Amino acid sequence: MVKQEKGLLFVDEEDERVYDKEESPYYQEDEQEEIPDDPIIDSIPLVMNTLSSRSTQSLHVLQYPGRPKTRPLDQEEYRAAVKEESNYLEVRLPLDTNKFFNANKVEEWGETIGEQTLNGVLDKTDGGYYVGQIVKDGDSRKIVLVPVDSTTQLRPSFKYIDDIDQMAQTQRRAEASEANKNTNFQILQSSAKSSSQITNTEGFGNALGESLRHVKKFDEEEWSHLKWTPTQDELAQTTKEQLRNGGDGVELTTATTFGDYINELTRA
Repeated sequence: MVKQEKGLLFVDEEDERVYDKEESPYYQEDEQEEIPDDPIIDSIPLVMNTLSSRSTQSLHVLQYPGRPKTRPLDQEEYRAAVKEESNYLEVRLPLDTNKFFNANKVEEWGETIGEQTLNGVLDKTDGGYYVGQIVKDGDSRKIVLVPVDSTTQLRPSFKYIDDIDQMAQTQRRAEASEANKNTNFQILQSSAKSSSQITNTEGFGNALGESLRHVKKFDEEEWSHLKWTPTQDELAQTTKEQLRNGGDGVELTTATTFGDYINELTRA
């Protein structure tokens, strides 16, 4: 009890008790409980597998940017070929002429088009790219990694249209050459070139020459024909099973701590 007399303040002994913060009837918890870190609920071993015969087998990832997932290329046998030196892959598919097909254009082009061609350049990974899958291992699970040799994006090719354009250009050049023969005189004019013009011209000529050499090499290289095996084929199923559960089966371990991992991510 507090009393006040003539400007003085008195406190009775029974009121001298000081409550702890938790004991006070007016205490309210205003601090939020600390949120614990996400617990580890499961640890899955990481296993490295590989093809059974690396000297004769290779693994490639083929992507189809213009094709929906609902139409995978895994149910039929298609024609495929590769130019190994140029790392160039070509796949030929039967053309569905019932949808989005203009038969009048085919007559105009003068060709019978029954296939669609997909091609792309095989981009080598140099051992730094893997495909992975979580598979059951008895009552537990494991993540299987398999190294990939290359990846490519297969896009439609319209070479028959390019061939028609090339024929038209050849015909125009022949007509222009015939017209030039009727010209009786020519005006010749020469001028000195600056050093920068000479350098630019030489650089362009070297780049063009290198490009033409690559084109010539590509055209001269023979196609190596491949066998396309559907997913449900016994050979394909055996290979998939071997990749999941065969190979080396080496379980990978890490010597990197969590702190080292965070430091690598945040390194400037």
